Amino acid sequence: MAGNPFPSKTRGGSATATADSRPAQKLDGDDDNTTDADSGSDPIGIGGGGDPFAIPSGPSDYKISDFLHELLLVCPTEVDTMVTKVSGKDGPSEFVRVDVVRLDNNDERVDDMLVFQEALRRTLKKVMRGANRWALGRLELGENKKGNPPYILVKPEDEADIQRARDAYRRLGLKG
Repeated sequence: MAGNPFPSKTRGGSATATADSRPAQKLDGDDDNTTDADSGSDPIGIGGGGDPFAIPSGPSDYKISDFLHELLLVCPTEVDTMVTKVSGKDGPSEFVRVDVVRLDNNDERVDDMLVFQEALRRTLKKVMRGANRWALGRLELGENKKGNPPYILVKPEDEADIQRARDAYRRLGLKG
């Protein structure tokens, strides 16, 4: 494959939340002529009428290793560190937070996955520094040199795989 299969766009700035485009939900007992102050009700609904807040999702229940041999679109979003059971007293382990589209699994989108594998982290950090937000590759095991074989993204050789990624990118409205 020569070159990048996706249109090149320079990206920059920082991640920001976007406004919710859903219309406001009208609650039972609401009418257009009263205000929360007039009715004596709790203005944000915590007093028993329900919770008006969305609960943020935590990291994905998947591990990147669950996607071995799959064609993936991967978007790294953050590099950070945390203490894990494996790192223990050696200090925090570095990870890359990613969003993934599983092209071999009906374009399933998996957001907020943590990647700890060293070879993948290096690849994903290069993507973050580059002009394109998404990496395309098939997750495979590399050559075993010192113990465990590394997980790596292998460049797709089949033009049909590249076109499938382009189609999913457009259909899912991915940014980058």
